[in-house]
Amino acid sequence: MGQKWVARSVTNIISELRKAKNIYQIDHFNIQDDNFSLDMKRARRMCEELIEEKFNIKWSCYNGIRADKIDNELMTKMKESGCFGISIGIESAIRKEFDAIKKGEDFSDILKAIEMALLNQISICANFIIGLPYSNLESIRASIKFAIDMKLDSCIFNLLVPFPRTEIWDWVQSHSKILNDWREGFTMGRRPVIIFETDEFTKKDRIRAYYEANTKCRNYFAFINEHGLLVVNLFYVIKSILQYDFCHLHFHVFWCVKNFKR
Repeated sequence: MGQKWVARSVTNIISELRKAKNIYQIDHFNIQDDNFSLDMKRARRMCEELIEEKFNIKWSCYNGIRADKIDNELMTKMKESGCFGISIGIESAIRKEFDAIKKGEDFSDILKAIEMALLNQISICANFIIGLPYSNLESIRASIKFAIDMKLDSCIFNLLVPFPRTEIWDWVQSHSKILNDWREGFTMGRRPVIIFETDEFTKKDRIRAYYEANTKCRNYFAFINEHGLLVVNLFYVIKSILQYDFCHLHFHVFWCVKNFKR
């Protein structure tokens, strides 16, 4: 995407929201920016403007924030201005895997961000990656346990697809067996295509990790075809629950009934 970042002014955003509320009576909105809090000063100002305007509109930034670009003051202002949900890229709860991808933030930043969000009663959607260097089925299960223990509201476990001319591409070329062209890979879908495997993390285990992780963390949308029939989608969700997390069937039933409209 390049190194240049261009931000719309807070005044411009507030003006657009004011029009949307007056014309369409909106009661919530989502920020699609890949990193809402990159400029923390700007983010704080937007929250302050939302509070001053008394919009009484709920909002979220499920496209994500960086854990090292948030503090308790900003998180508190986000909550006060109507924020109910955020997304954080955790990628892996295993320090060796986390450090390998060079996110530029420390794992302690992740823990602090989660703590602040929970303190302010802001819902957390966490993103994890299956197939990072040094990972295997057991390390994915450790990330699942971390997500459950931390009481994260929802989690998405995506498959790693290496892109040419990246460091991870070079690592895959020298440490793994290529199974499919990278163009065939999807990070998520009902029938995942595994691009590569290692001796420690085979194709079979990667597929199991994908279904097991998304099932146990109730990310049923990983198995749904949005253009498919409801009954077919329901079949795949039930099949996944029975196969990968049958012992917690009652929790899944409760969640599905509660969130049926979703």
